[in-house]
Amino acid sequence: MSTEPLRNLSRHSIRDDVYIELKNAIIDGVFQPGARLNLSELMEQFGISKTPLTEAIQKLANEGLVSVKPRSGTYVSDMSLEQVEESFGFRRTIEIGAAEMIVDAITDEVIADLKRLVNGMERILVGKPSSSGLRRILHLDMQFHDAIIAASGNTLLLAHYRQVNTLLQALRIRKHYTFDHYKEALSDHKRVVACLEAGDKDGYIAEITKHLDSAARRIMDYTRLEIDNASSA
Repeated sequence: MSTEPLRNLSRHSIRDDVYIELKNAIIDGVFQPGARLNLSELMEQFGISKTPLTEAIQKLANEGLVSVKPRSGTYVSDMSLEQVEESFGFRRTIEIGAAEMIVDAITDEVIADLKRLVNGMERILVGKPSSSGLRRILHLDMQFHDAIIAASGNTLLLAHYRQVNTLLQALRIRKHYTFDHYKEALSDHKRVVACLEAGDKDGYIAEITKHLDSAARRIMDYTRLEIDNASSA
């Protein structure tokens, strides 16, 4: 996480920059779920006052990435098994329910952008990627799905989708995906793009359903394992 002083920016610019830095740190696992954020240390690291940090924390709380507990502190959020299941159900509802809007509105520019993201994932998967490379794939994956929802032209859908997918992204970073998992996801993405390029709504629905179900099953299995390990410890 970058900790360069931000004093030369306006208060709102500082708030937004701190929000982005903290959000990325949570997604990338710098701050683990359940961890308490030391606000005094963050103020010192960023070289900022309490107000912009508090405003940035509030934005993160609104997205569900942190929880602010009165007289206790600010904690990085975790997701229960039920929340994981609900979140993937929400993703399915949007990515499948908006299929007609997406296919009808898709443009050559969006297709080109999706192919660029897929190619970026493929380049990382050549050889044996580092842990930072694998995290980069997850960021590209988030951009891939975001671009598909954005293609629908429905800003309300996109806003709600981004909130839920950000929570899942933070969870996926620490779920220890294997190389084979990433290769499987890459193949799924290629088939999704092919369906969108062909204007094949039914094909898109079939491929995106398979892709989301596979990701949901993987994360839920790992979450169950974590719960079992915690209860037996």
